[in-house]
Amino acid sequence: MYWFEYDAAAEREAIREGAHKSGFKEGLKAGLKAGLKAGLKAGRKEGLKEGRHERTLEMIKEFFKAGTPIEIIKKATGQTEEQILAIVNDKA
Repeated sequence: MYWFEYDAAAEREAIREGAHKSGFKEGLKAGLKAGLKAGLKAGRKEGLKEGRHERTLEMIKEFFKAGTPIEIIKKATGQTEEQILAIVNDKA
């Protein structure tokens, strides 16, 4: 009939292997997309946190330059007197 032997088990294995590769590629794409999305979200969150911190430092320096009492700066920023003094002396 044919010059080669038909091997149904080998054909099923080849089909399964092809499906596996296809599934792997799709899984990889989905994983990369999810990882990128999570990374961007985490980066955005970290950036916002860092921005708030930088703004607090600026506020402390501005308050101090304006002669605002340290007690008021402490209440406004939630920092200790030691932290405030370190910030205004650029040791933070």
